[in-house]
Amino acid sequence: MPEEVKESAEKRRERWMEREAKKADTKAGGRKAELSERAKCDICGKEVEEGEYINIRGKILCAECYEASLENEMADIGAADGTGAG
Repeated sequence: MPEEVKESAEKRRERWMEREAKKADTKAGGRKAELSERAKCDICGKEVEEGEYINIRGKILCAECYEASLENEMADIGAADGTGAG
């Protein structure tokens, strides 16, 4: 039986960034968003190069800030699930 090759954290991050960029392009009506080679994250101000950021609803987010925003959204959803008539 072949041994499974584990994906490195860097490769997993690259694959995730590509997938999220495709999602963002699709949400923009199938048009590829106009992206520059360099941009600044709208949250932390970090300068990032093309392929290291995601353009979501007109906001540029670095991978770290995008991941943090997803975690916050998930926490909000979890908190909302805990409320309700029992």
